[in-house]
Amino acid sequence: MKQVVRRVIDRKGSIQIEELPAPRPGELEVLVDVRYSAISTGTEMSTLGKTLPQLAKQTLSDPWMRQAVKNVLASGGVLGTADRVHDELIAYRVVGYSGSGIVLETGSGVTGMAVGDEVAFCGHGHADLVCPSRNQCVRLPEGLALRSAAFGTIGAIALQGVRRAGVEIGEWVAVIGLGLVGQLGFQLAQAAGGRCIGIEPRKERRELARELGIRETVDPTMEDAVARVLALTGGHGADRVLICASGKDRSIANSALKMARLQGRVTVLGIVPMELERMPFFRRELDFVFSRAYGPGPFDADWERGRIEYPLQYVRWDARRNLQAFLELVGVGRVRVEPLISGIWPVTEAQAAYDAVSAGGKMAAILEYQPSAEPESRRIEVAPARNRVAGDTVRIGLIGCGNFSRSVLLPELSRVSGARLKAIAAASGINAKPMAEKYKAEYITTDYREMLEDKELEAVIVATRHHLHAAMARAALEAGKHVMVEKPMAMTATEAVELVELAKSKGLHLIVGHNRRYAPLTRELLKRRPPGPAMGQYTVSIRPLPADHWTLNATEGGGRLLGESDHFFDILNLFARSRPVSVSAIALTMGEQEPGQSCNFSVQIRYENGSAATLLYTDLGSAGFPRERLELFAGGSVLRLEDYGKVEVLGKRGFSKKSKVQMGHRQELENFVQVILGKAEPLGTAEDGLLATLVAQAARQALRNGSSMPLSFL
Repeated sequence: MKQVVRRVIDRKGSIQIEELPAPRPGELEVLVDVRYSAISTGTEMSTLGKTLPQLAKQTLSDPWMRQAVKNVLASGGVLGTADRVHDELIAYRVVGYSGSGIVLETGSGVTGMAVGDEVAFCGHGHADLVCPSRNQCVRLPEGLALRSAAFGTIGAIALQGVRRAGVEIGEWVAVIGLGLVGQLGFQLAQAAGGRCIGIEPRKERRELARELGIRETVDPTMEDAVARVLALTGGHGADRVLICASGKDRSIANSALKMARLQGRVTVLGIVPMELERMPFFRRELDFVFSRAYGPGPFDADWERGRIEYPLQYVRWDARRNLQAFLELVGVGRVRVEPLISGIWPVTEAQAAYDAVSAGGKMAAILEYQPSAEPESRRIEVAPARNRVAGDTVRIGLIGCGNFSRSVLLPELSRVSGARLKAIAAASGINAKPMAEKYKAEYITTDYREMLEDKELEAVIVATRHHLHAAMARAALEAGKHVMVEKPMAMTATEAVELVELAKSKGLHLIVGHNRRYAPLTRELLKRRPPGPAMGQYTVSIRPLPADHWTLNATEGGGRLLGESDHFFDILNLFARSRPVSVSAIALTMGEQEPGQSCNFSVQIRYENGSAATLLYTDLGSAGFPRERLELFAGGSVLRLEDYGKVEVLGKRGFSKKSKVQMGHRQELENFVQVILGKAEPLGTAEDGLLATLVAQAARQALRNGSSMPLSFL
């Protein structure tokens, strides 16, 4: 299928038409055969117009991203960091978010939509086929043309702004900027009973607004817009002001303040500088609010993926209901969109459409698509197949092409002797195709099950979001593939046990991505571990994660205890040289946070040989403190491992060593491949991965029960 994308590295803001595999709808998704999509003259053109330095500055303004860059530098060095930055620059970025089409397939959990229904969708780019969730897709009102419905999401953005403004019957509404959102915004405000004044320097836009029925227009280049609004409103000022303009003019926001009445409200939909004067706020006692996206829902991963719906009695107008309401207004003629269309281009000529819009004078451009059929295969070839010399290589398929795969797994795998990347499976080809080209994979697919049918494929790496690990690893084992599954191996103890038993019954090599046990300094220190019981402590001091980070999502990530801590449980188990028998835990919770979702906890483990260990995990520390530190007390010695770049042994046989930080990813992949080829013994087994997972599960149960949990309860 064809997908419109851009690359950050393209300083001219040019777009590309890429051939990508069709998406596969999930349980809560709908496969839509797109017929029309609308180019947003505001959001899209603003993004395309950003230069490389601007995009870099925007990225690095995020404290979490700055810390991520520091971590990359620490583990990969300057050259490794440059390589990863390059990958981000060449990565495809989806553009577009508003379109319409016909349903080709629905997931088993979707109700209210059927094959053949005409729908509008939000949140997905310009492409032949898209897979919105059930919350991102609505059926069209009877008689509404698909072409008009392509404006649905843009209209919902305007509608959310009008709702945030709180427009009431008879109120004066000043609309600054009569671009696409402004034209839709004033029509919606007037449909709600407002009397609108449009402020716009372009003559053709003012004329279009008058054609669409606006009450008054003002040319701010010819007269004082503030004075004109005050005159039209009897000196009181506008009850509501909608800022729909986008640009660098620093006077726009302050003019909006000055033209509002006492206790009026200014609502921002556009993108303008915010160097606000204090006195207009103070004198008029104004409300100043922002309108985000097309209503409640976007930016909530559970809503976007259709896993939850907001109850109407508590969230009357979420994004989906806004989309539906806008389309109904268009359907009955209360809002007109056809006069806004400046041209229709086939998707193959998308660059011409963007050029026309960016040149100015074009209000809205529509991309048109040819009808598509349900794809028989969701696979496309990227590079010619390579012959294999028997016994010298393991052909590997990667499932998942997120940040970790792109920044760690793929670069390290490319350096492993005996490994050959054959295929990449990902929910979208957006990330997969550039990586497949770079690392010479033969094909990509959006259906991992197609990859598992490849008889030449011998091994699979599962690196998706956590909640998918168990099912995908099971499918790979059932298909006869050796499996390396990133941690956690499963979200429940039952699933984890089933995976280990399945691998054993099939005679397949299964490991969990506990890379730290393979790190050179881990192996060095392990040799110096004295015999007998030990007391161990692993301290992890991380930077706080954003509250909406996917790893903290209860469904997708499981929180830090389930989603990350088994790394450290695995190391403690390794150095204890014994099986864990019981686990206790305490957690520091913030506000209404559940204990299992805390990022601050302590877990205590007891072992069969009498050893004991503690994991202290916290995001309350200082950035100057080591991220990870292992301390082990045994046989008159103290063993210390710090950030996998420094080890020290205190005791009769003192020892210390510093080296480049190596987290063990490459060594893990090397051992995985060599074991499959029969050239090495495993340094990690399915049982090792299972034990770490069971400790994490027991810790979660201990937090729930407030008591120590024997592993036997699992």
